[in-house]
Amino acid sequence: MTSFQRVSGLVGEIAQLSGKQNADVEEVVRALAALDAITQQNAALVEQSAAADESLEQQAVELEAVVGQFRLRNA
Repeated sequence: MTSFQRVSGLVGEIAQLSGKQNADVEEVVRALAALDAITQQNAALVEQSAAADESLEQQAVELEAVVGQFRLRNA
């Protein structure tokens, strides 16, 4: 009977540890999903930033052309 109780205890412990391991794996999966979402957000922000940079560069070229039309008298 003692061997049976010992084996039964070990099986119970294995089951308990397997459940904890499963919960830990699920937590890692959730963390990876969160990291993926953040990475996608960052990629979108980089694209928006690049588009804004390009727009500002074009506006600077246009402003330079407009300002270049003015002439100042020598003092």
